[in-house]
Amino acid sequence: MQPRSSTLAIGAALLVVVSLALAGPVGGAGYELTVAESIATPPQTVDIEGETFPVEGVAAIEPGDPIVTTVRAPAGFRLYLYNEAGQSEYKEGWDHTGGTMHVTLGTADDALDTTTLEPGTYLLSLRDNERRSVHPVVIQGYEISLKAPSSIEPTEDIELTATVEPIVVDGEPVLSDSPDEVTVALWDGENAAEVTLEHTGAGEYEATLDAATLGAGTYELYGGVMESNPDGEYPTAIAVTDGPELTITEESSGSDEAPGSGGSTGGGDVDESEPTKPETNQTEEDTQLDDRSDDNESTDSGDELDNTNDTGDEVVEDDDGQPGEENTANESENGSTPDGENSTATPDRPDNESTVLKPNKTGSNDGQSETESDELGNPSGVLTLIGIILGLGAVQRRQTH
Repeated sequence: MQPRSSTLAIGAALLVVVSLALAGPVGGAGYELTVAESIATPPQTVDIEGETFPVEGVAAIEPGDPIVTTVRAPAGFRLYLYNEAGQSEYKEGWDHTGGTMHVTLGTADDALDTTTLEPGTYLLSLRDNERRSVHPVVIQGYEISLKAPSSIEPTEDIELTATVEPIVVDGEPVLSDSPDEVTVALWDGENAAEVTLEHTGAGEYEATLDAATLGAGTYELYGGVMESNPDGEYPTAIAVTDGPELTITEESSGSDEAPGSGGSTGGGDVDESEPTKPETNQTEEDTQLDDRSDDNESTDSGDELDNTNDTGDEVVEDDDGQPGEENTANESENGSTPDGENSTATPDRPDNESTVLKPNKTGSNDGQSETESDELGNPSGVLTLIGIILGLGAVQRRQTH
């Protein structure tokens, strides 16, 4: 693949504040790993080699851009970056006396060059003598921009649109083919529905769905372009984004006052010459409900959630002779998404487990989640962490943080 340098900046515009009060700290006691340019996601956990790790975001990195991290650790630590096959793309150790340390990967001072990384999903891992914290990273192949109404009534249709542009490096697109579709998840803080936006030409993707199928509430939007992992059918992300906030209003329960029903209850000074006229001008309200909020782009990171992980035991060895982390527990199965047929997509209701995403807020894992990678025909495991945002068919699990 030709060298690439980023020309499209997602930058700090992806820092959206999503309530994460239900999530535990991102790391073991005394450890924490955060990455700049991350999209905040609903709280989720992933299983890796029998250990459970909370995840609160996905870093969206363009080829050529560095990976800027902040590490909190009580002593020296190492960072690993694993690809979808569970192989280490990068590993480095630092001496540390405790506290917070800012570490930037992918500069002239280290061996990592993000221009050489294929678009896809990666896992950044913090460890000392054991794994302490993880953070998913997507190397972007496209830039996605999502549009939706800022507010809409439950009797109306929701028009969702996405614009997809390839990231260009040294005058050449990172990915030459346009994606067939864009998947969008709408998340209301507890449940989510998936919608497939169909390609309508010239980098545009569209879908329409009935607001009544979602119900009243405020929804965060997350979008992604997926592809099948080369080792199996499991989809992985080659681009992710978050979008504007969408509010579906409550259906009006009261009846409007009938014209002239105010009735006269006394004689007197009622001016019969000016009868009450019915209100007919509703255009201002309708216009407000139809407004788009393009500038309400999330500033930080798109499923909602599903566990997926991946490993390859044979691949990496730590400097201390211990095996590098691999073998992440995968999960993905019920990948049903609503039809994006032509103009109308109808997602399943939020109580349908096949399309609704429910994060592992409190969880009750039965300890058997590690074995599901075999069901995917990929025993070595595949990092399909886009499920954290979109939950694209990944099996939901309940786990204790």
